Amino acid sequence: MRRYTHFLAGVLSAVIVLKGTNIKMMLLGGVFGVLQDVDILLPVQHRSGLTHSLLSVILLPLPIFLYTHSPSIALIAFFAFLSHWLLDAMNPSGVMLFPSKKITDFLKNHRREFRLASISYDDQIANLLFSLTILVGISLCIS
Repeated sequence: MRRYTHFLAGVLSAVIVLKGTNIKMMLLGGVFGVLQDVDILLPVQHRSGLTHSLLSVILLPLPIFLYTHSPSIALIAFFAFLSHWLLDAMNPSGVMLFPSKKITDFLKNHRREFRLASISYDDQIANLLFSLTILVGISLCIS
């Protein structure tokens, strides 16, 4: 999915965790929603296990908690990372579940291990529908 879809899903994660609105936390949730795509700046394939595996969804919030000492921020990060992973699982290339036997494969390569659908990341209609659905979810949570 597109970054704006991931951003909105991260915002929704913050609204759900906080059971309300806090603009700073909602923006932080949005940032967490796109953070996994930092792998495009690294010498690894996009959607490698380093950032796009179920293991990374579970482990990445830990350093955030250790840095912030905030369970709420760590939970927002977890749900934002999970939403990113699930949205990318709807992509034809899918996402990784767990590490392979070779750590270098896990860190550098992208395997099609888990896929929920086959929607192209740049499908504007799909991104618009997901974004609208997320916005409805946000509005329902805050009203």
